[in-house]
Amino acid sequence: MDKRFKKKVNIYKNPTINVDSFDKRRFNELMFMSKGLQRVKKEGEEIPFFDQLMGDVWSVLFKNNPQLIEEVPNELKNNQKIIKKVLNDEKYHETHEYTKLDDLYSCLCTVGFSEKIFNWIKKEIVSDPYIQLTHNDMKINEIQKGKDSQEFKKSMHKFMQAIRKSIDDDKEGFSKILQESITQAKTTKNMLKELISDINAGVGGSELKHVPLRDQFTLAEYLSKHNKMKEIAEWAGRFKAIAKSKQKSKSKEAIARSGVKIGNEIDRLLPAELVNLSIPQAKNDFLRRFVENQTLQYGNTGKEKLGKGAIILCLDQSGSMQNIDNQAKGFTLALMSIARKQRRDFGLILFSNDLMMFHYPKGKITVPQMVELCETFLNGGTNFRKPLDKTIELIKKERYKNADVVFVTDGEDNSGNTFFYEEYKRNKEKLGFSLVSLLLGNAQTRAIREFSNKIYFANDFADEIAHDVFKI
Repeated sequence: MDKRFKKKVNIYKNPTINVDSFDKRRFNELMFMSKGLQRVKKEGEEIPFFDQLMGDVWSVLFKNNPQLIEEVPNELKNNQKIIKKVLNDEKYHETHEYTKLDDLYSCLCTVGFSEKIFNWIKKEIVSDPYIQLTHNDMKINEIQKGKDSQEFKKSMHKFMQAIRKSIDDDKEGFSKILQESITQAKTTKNMLKELISDINAGVGGSELKHVPLRDQFTLAEYLSKHNKMKEIAEWAGRFKAIAKSKQKSKSKEAIARSGVKIGNEIDRLLPAELVNLSIPQAKNDFLRRFVENQTLQYGNTGKEKLGKGAIILCLDQSGSMQNIDNQAKGFTLALMSIARKQRRDFGLILFSNDLMMFHYPKGKITVPQMVELCETFLNGGTNFRKPLDKTIELIKKERYKNADVVFVTDGEDNSGNTFFYEEYKRNKEKLGFSLVSLLLGNAQTRAIREFSNKIYFANDFADEIAHDVFKI
């Protein structure tokens, strides 16, 4: 990427759409933030006024009511024809309801569509001898005479005319690449939501708005280049839906055990009562009953208070776990989303023969941290002592006091240190925490049984038994 690109550079100067100074300035700001836009602009530099076409594409997607300028200079005629095809496309009008005033969606579509237009032009240059000739003449005059020379301007005019004829002759090609770009952008945005959202229904979009736009672009660009991140996003979305269901089931089980009583303890009020507070017609009745200790609330051993202790995940990253690494990271993000919803700190210990530790206060993860998590895999053998020692070290600190520990592995520790496990159990009892293990595949259980309060046996993370961990 061209690191010399400056925010103050005025890119969008020659539109074929009714844009104002705000639109031009906003496109320039987005260009500064989006490496995807910068990359496509760099690729298209050999095509005259291609960067202006990118601005036009963004404008028709972002603006509320984009309209073509009827009279434009001859050098912008090609851009005008392409944008006219977009504006006349039925798929565009369906999508415009969602892209207008949406920085992310409009930019994702702009990157995809502009890149495909550039590839279409390159294909025309290669396949049509006359277009290739005019393009070569233009490049020669640019090098020998300079862009301000009459020779260059004449050869550019011939090249643009040749391309214009191909644009006129193309009946459905632009419609097809527009649809492909829209579908691709929609998929990318949905994956962003899957990665960033918590386990609440329908909050992915709202959480996305709290992520800096530059980071949204960074993650979108990363997704477009790395199938691994795409698969992690798919697993994360699937596991978060399961985690939501498991958490809901846990709440129902707690209510069944202790029931519901009346009172006015705010942190134990039923969700239905809190809804009454937000309804004007029911608000006064709610306040009266609350003052009179007559509102419905969970019993004393019912709904658990959230945010009581942190969650620590010890995740095996030995060589045998590599085939299900994408599952593992989707599972991790789902568990982290529970911590985020319940405002609990989240500690991630990756282990093999080595160890890496990551801290996520209140379960919050930034885009750079998410990329780092995606790219990290330790490989090597299996050593249980290092991650278990680390859990003791963490739980002795105030931040991780009363933590719930989840230990995930598909292997057996070969150190055979029985004395260590005895010591670990004593420390566990002394510090008052529990450890749940998820044992994957056909691994032996001898060591695991030494330090686990409970063990779940599953084939992999997709196994239904593994999902009970989400009741944490």
